[in-house]
Amino acid sequence: MNEKFFGSFRTIAALELPRTSMTPPFEGVLGECYSAVVGADAHDLQWALDRLGSEAGTVLDLCCGGGRFLTEAVSAGHTVTGVDISQDMLHAATRRMASTDLGIQSRARLLAGDALTLDLEETFDYVILGGLTITLFEAEERAALLRTAARHLKPGGQLLLDYSPVEDRQEDHTGHFTVPVAIGDQRGFYDVGWSWRPNVRQSVTNTYCELVDRHGVTDRYLSAFSFKLFTGAEMSAELQVVGFEISQVSDVDQKPSSPDVVHDLPPLNLWLAAELTAA
Repeated sequence: MNEKFFGSFRTIAALELPRTSMTPPFEGVLGECYSAVVGADAHDLQWALDRLGSEAGTVLDLCCGGGRFLTEAVSAGHTVTGVDISQDMLHAATRRMASTDLGIQSRARLLAGDALTLDLEETFDYVILGGLTITLFEAEERAALLRTAARHLKPGGQLLLDYSPVEDRQEDHTGHFTVPVAIGDQRGFYDVGWSWRPNVRQSVTNTYCELVDRHGVTDRYLSAFSFKLFTGAEMSAELQVVGFEISQVSDVDQKPSSPDVVHDLPPLNLWLAAELTAA
C-alpha cells in the first residue's frame, strides 16, 4: 500500500512508528473520523432533497455510510432503506438515527449488504449513490453497482448520484485539511490529503489519525485509497450502458464542513450530480 502514500503521509508510513495501524479508510477509528467529517458537510443534501420533492416516497440509500443522507430524507417525510457492507458505518448510522425524533424512526431501515450483488426483491421510487460512492469502484464493479440500482427502481424511478468532474489537460495538484477529534478518552487529530491526477483520471486520498490517551499513549491510524475521476462524457457513457437515461445534471459547490476548518480545496471545487431515469 505504501506506493499510494504521498507527502507527509509517505514519511509517516516510512517511519514505521510503534502503535501505527494500516487501516481500511471506512472502518474502525478512521471510519468514525470519516463519518463525523462527512456528516458535517451539507453541500449536496439540499440538492438531493429538492429532487426527492415534497411528496413522501420510498428511497434506497446504497452504501449509506454513516446515515447522513438517510437521516435527512426520513426527516423530510420519506421512507428510507439504507444498505452498507460496513458494520462500523451502520453503527454510525444507527447512532445518528437515534438522535432524531422517535416518531420518524419507523420510516428508516438499516441493512448490512453488498451493494454489488444486493437484491431486496422490492423496488423504490428513488435510489441514491451519494458521497462519491460510484468513484470508489473499478469498471466492472461500477457496472454491477449501477445494475443493482436499476434492479431496485420502480418504472420511472430515479437514480441520484454524485461524482467529482474532471476536464482534459488540467494540472495535477495536492491539498489537505486537518480536524481535531475526540474518541472516548483519547484526543488528537484527523488529517486528510489528496493528490489530484486528472490526466490519469485518478485522485489518491490519504488519511491519518493520531490519538493520545490520558496516560500519554499514542495510537496512529493510516490509510490510502483512490477515487476515479470522470469527464461528463465518460460518466454518461457508463450510465447509458446500464440503461439509464440522463434527465438532469447540476453543478454543486463544495462547501467547507465547518467554519473552524480551513480547507485547502482543489481549484476545481464543483461536485457534479446527475439525476437519471431508468429506461
